[in-house]
Amino acid sequence: MPGCAAVGCTNSNKKGFLMKHFPKDAARRIMWLVKMKRDNWVPTNYSCLCEVHFEDQMWEKIREDGSKRLKCDAVPTQFFFTKEIPKRKPPTARKIKSPMKKNIPEQNELEIQNQYTSDNITIIEEDQVNHSKISYESMLKKMVDYERQYKNSVAKMNIFKNRLQ
Repeated sequence: MPGCAAVGCTNSNKKGFLMKHFPKDAARRIMWLVKMKRDNWVPTNYSCLCEVHFEDQMWEKIREDGSKRLKCDAVPTQFFFTKEIPKRKPPTARKIKSPMKKNIPEQNELEIQNQYTSDNITIIEEDQVNHSKISYESMLKKMVDYERQYKNSVAKMNIFKNRLQ
């Protein structure tokens, strides 16, 4: 037999609870569904509610055989509706390993520091200097061109803006 169809209820006959099938009478079945407050849910022939959802007065008086039986007009009324969705705990903060940080052993640090002493000064050749100047000058020219294009675009935009007004 399946577990209880009520939202949030995990009771079942395996846990020792008495399970009651939904009534076959359409009017009573609808009353049960309304009390359950489960939108867009249709019970099957196997859907059940556990005894917890029925008040004591919904049960017949204790029978001689000891079994419990619902009254013919019994309607479930004991539900535990939550008004709030339980808040999710915030995710745990994770440490991100930066690819820029590298663990350099102390011995390597000393080697790097010693590499740049006055004894190790290298002379930059003229070709390298000239190449740097050329790339700097070409970048400067591009920058001036972009600035001119930007100013032209702003001027055109202002002309169109004035025409619209």
